[in-house]
Amino acid sequence: FFILLNIAVGGNWPGSPNASTEFPQQMQIDYVRVYQQNSAPSITGEISVNRDQKNISFKTVESDDFTYNWSVPSDATITSGQGTNNIIVDWGCDAGNVTCELTGNCDTYNLELAVSIEDIEIQGETTIEPNTNNNIYKINELASATYSWTFPPGVSIEGEQDTNVVSLNWGTEPGYVKMDATSTCGTESDSLYVFISSQLPYPDPATPHAIPGTIQAVNYDYGGEGIAYHDSD
Repeated sequence: FFILLNIAVGGNWPGSPNASTEFPQQMQIDYVRVYQQNSAPSITGEISVNRDQKNISFKTVESDDFTYNWSVPSDATITSGQGTNNIIVDWGCDAGNVTCELTGNCDTYNLELAVSIEDIEIQGETTIEPNTNNNIYKINELASATYSWTFPPGVSIEGEQDTNVVSLNWGTEPGYVKMDATSTCGTESDSLYVFISSQLPYPDPATPHAIPGTIQAVNYDYGGEGIAYHDSD
């Protein structure tokens, strides 16, 4: 669409300009306002979660004219937000749907979001400098779980180990960070290999580039000061 604002002069109506036409003339515009109907509301949030994952947020459009009635799978729990546009959920063990009956002055919407299950995954840097502290590794927080971390010799942990987030003081050797999480849904495990910064292939330090072949300039190597280049500042 486009909007055309004009002062029409001449034509079949009201007729050609003549001595009675008042010039100069002006049209004064205070503002132009355009309205657009909102698209149908929907639920937003994570569509893939861990078993027993804690504090997951789901939300929909906010309005004082709406009432909200949320529901989650039987083994999940709404911990806060029922009756509002944003709920916090502790998930259960299985995939399922988050639904919301959204009632307004004009319509009632039955919203639905399918949520699948994924295994736990350790998050953290895969390449670090030797003898560095406060290297953070974590998994998503689970609602009712015990956590058991293991790591290579020469690596120490700061603080508690029975938690979903650990801070590691690394040594000089690479190795695996491993996690076993036991909750009401069972025991899950994950591991992450951590490299010591050196002239490693990028973007996957565990996969050397095939030669002969083509190496993209941006994917040369991880390198580091005194290894693959020298920083001038």
